[in-house]
Amino acid sequence: AIALLQAAPSSKAVLATLMTALSIPFPLSDPLSVAVLAFDTSPEQKSLAEGVLVETGTLLRQVKVPGWRFSTIPVSESIDQEMKTLGATHVLQGTLQQRTGVITVRAKVTDTRSLRVIRDLALEFPPADVQLIPRALAGIVTGSLRLPSVPENPMNPEAYRYYIEGLGHLRHESRADDAIASLEQAAKLDPSSAPVGAALAQAYFLKYKVSSNPHYDELA
Repeated sequence: AIALLQAAPSSKAVLATLMTALSIPFPLSDPLSVAVLAFDTSPEQKSLAEGVLVETGTLLRQVKVPGWRFSTIPVSESIDQEMKTLGATHVLQGTLQQRTGVITVRAKVTDTRSLRVIRDLALEFPPADVQLIPRALAGIVTGSLRLPSVPENPMNPEAYRYYIEGLGHLRHESRADDAIASLEQAAKLDPSSAPVGAALAQAYFLKYKVSSNPHYDELA
């Protein structure tokens, strides 16, 4: 079944309902391995989409259940062949698009053994609530597989979008300057955030790696 959740203007309330409905943990009878494919998106939103998936992965790695394994892999043309080859039992894939005033995320979880789609959701968020997207995606996975829910995110919401964009830029050496710009802005908005500080240090090191400028090595 396909469910459409309108997450604006009361995104947090809708997400709370979604998490409550989906997250019903129980012991695993078989090992589970979930792989995340890069989401389809426009070139303008590529960094945002990549950052969202990096953060989704961070949240999923915090789920502690015996027999649970999480991994990310490149885009695949064939779930049937590639997922089975890599040993993933399930895959998360989708799209992310942004137009004026709304970010639309479509995500589905597929059982690679049967190729059955076990969850298919469309979610809409105002840009101000971008911090809810990774948690929603992680919740779709944990809810579909009845794993424990992911922890809350304490980061300043205004800083979070810059943080997410920075994570996306960090995946590409050619975007070191963009990563630094985004993460320095996030650090200004939330100077006490440990994830922001760690990501910014990584961005400085990436810049040092590509430029050999000792200034960035010192900052890192």
